[in-house]
Amino acid sequence: MRSRAPLCLLLPLLLLLPALGPGVQGCPSGCQCNQPRTVFCTARQGTTVPLDVPPDTVGLYVFENGITTLDTGSFAGLPGLQLLDLSQNQIASLPGGVFQPLANLSNLDLTANRLREITNETFRGLRRLERLYLGKNRIRHIQPGAFDALNRLLELKLQDNELRVLPPLRLPRLLLLDLSHNGLPALEPGILDTANVEALRLAGLGLRHLDEGLFSRLRNLHDLDVADNQLERVPPAVRGLRGLTRLRLAGNTRIAQLRPEDLAGLAALQELDLSNLSLQALPHELSALFPRLRLLAAARNPFNCGKGQVGPGAGPLELEGVKAPLEPDPKALEGGGEAPPGGLECEVPLMGYSGPGPQGPLPAKPYI
Repeated sequence: MRSRAPLCLLLPLLLLLPALGPGVQGCPSGCQCNQPRTVFCTARQGTTVPLDVPPDTVGLYVFENGITTLDTGSFAGLPGLQLLDLSQNQIASLPGGVFQPLANLSNLDLTANRLREITNETFRGLRRLERLYLGKNRIRHIQPGAFDALNRLLELKLQDNELRVLPPLRLPRLLLLDLSHNGLPALEPGILDTANVEALRLAGLGLRHLDEGLFSRLRNLHDLDVADNQLERVPPAVRGLRGLTRLRLAGNTRIAQLRPEDLAGLAALQELDLSNLSLQALPHELSALFPRLRLLAAARNPFNCGKGQVGPGAGPLELEGVKAPLEPDPKALEGGGEAPPGGLECEVPLMGYSGPGPQGPLPAKPYI
């Protein structure tokens, strides 16, 4: 007679079955299902989204899976899904209403795909969406009204695409907007109907100027990045941003002079990036203009050590990438030019700084 294992020995194995991972109790092949109701398909390879995702799933991570196609049934039966990560796939188009079954979705990541167009139907039904990441695609066209129904949106990232025209953005709750590294050499006034935005990234757009009315409604703006453009001076539009705490102007190599009036009214500023401009000196008045300044980045400027002096002040200011004393730009000595007094080193023509004030350290950066 064939012997049978006692039931008391089999029972512990039966209890362990739910923890055995992929393929057990409804977990899709090539995925791992964890609590609370999260599915990770990081090792799976397939051209479509897995169809056997547990219906009570809250978070679905299917990034870098090789997915090329989504259809209107891709997310059927997942009414409780709140987070969907489809980044680093090969998705070229999104059928209208593809996300409509996901009425509770709050986070959607489509970064690093091959999308070319966003239509008015793409995000239909996503009324609870708070974060939408579309960076590093090939988006050339966004239909007017494509985001209008996303009234709860807090973060919108469109960086590193191929946009030439931007439709008006009517997003009343938006806090972060990233348009960096597109082909948008001009932004018309009224295009940003985002009254509550706190962080705005406009780096690498090819901007030659900023219309003075562009920021007129952005009273909550704290973080502005206009680096790597073609600005010839600090835009006058910046002067009215009295709540600004962080400003990046780096890489605008046509800016050769910084005047006190260019940055007037920015007394709340705590971080200022002037790297890789064409400045020969910084004005003495900076210390008075920015009493709360904690970080000044001024590397890769052709500072002329014969111009400007170090202003009054006892404590050092932290300078990213700048040595004190500073070596002059070697290009300034080409062609038989003479070194400034004191050899190849001289005082940095920067403002004085009296050290940290009573307001304490910088707050943690809320955005990545």
